[in-house]
Amino acid sequence: MVDVILVVTGSMHDRGGRPLAGQQKHQTTAWISTLVLWGIVSVGSIVTGRPGSRVTAAA
Repeated sequence: MVDVILVVTGSMHDRGGRPLAGQQKHQTTAWISTLVLWGIVSVGSIVTGRPGSRVTAAA
């Protein structure tokens, strides 16, 4: 999750300290993708009544 936040906000850099190639060009797409995925997980959690991060073992 930390990596996603760093990439979307433009804070991630390469080894030389330069910004990632294409960061400005693809920033809007990254935001939209992140929000859509977050929305799908949220709706799924509401529909099933279970948090998305919980994994339960079958008894």
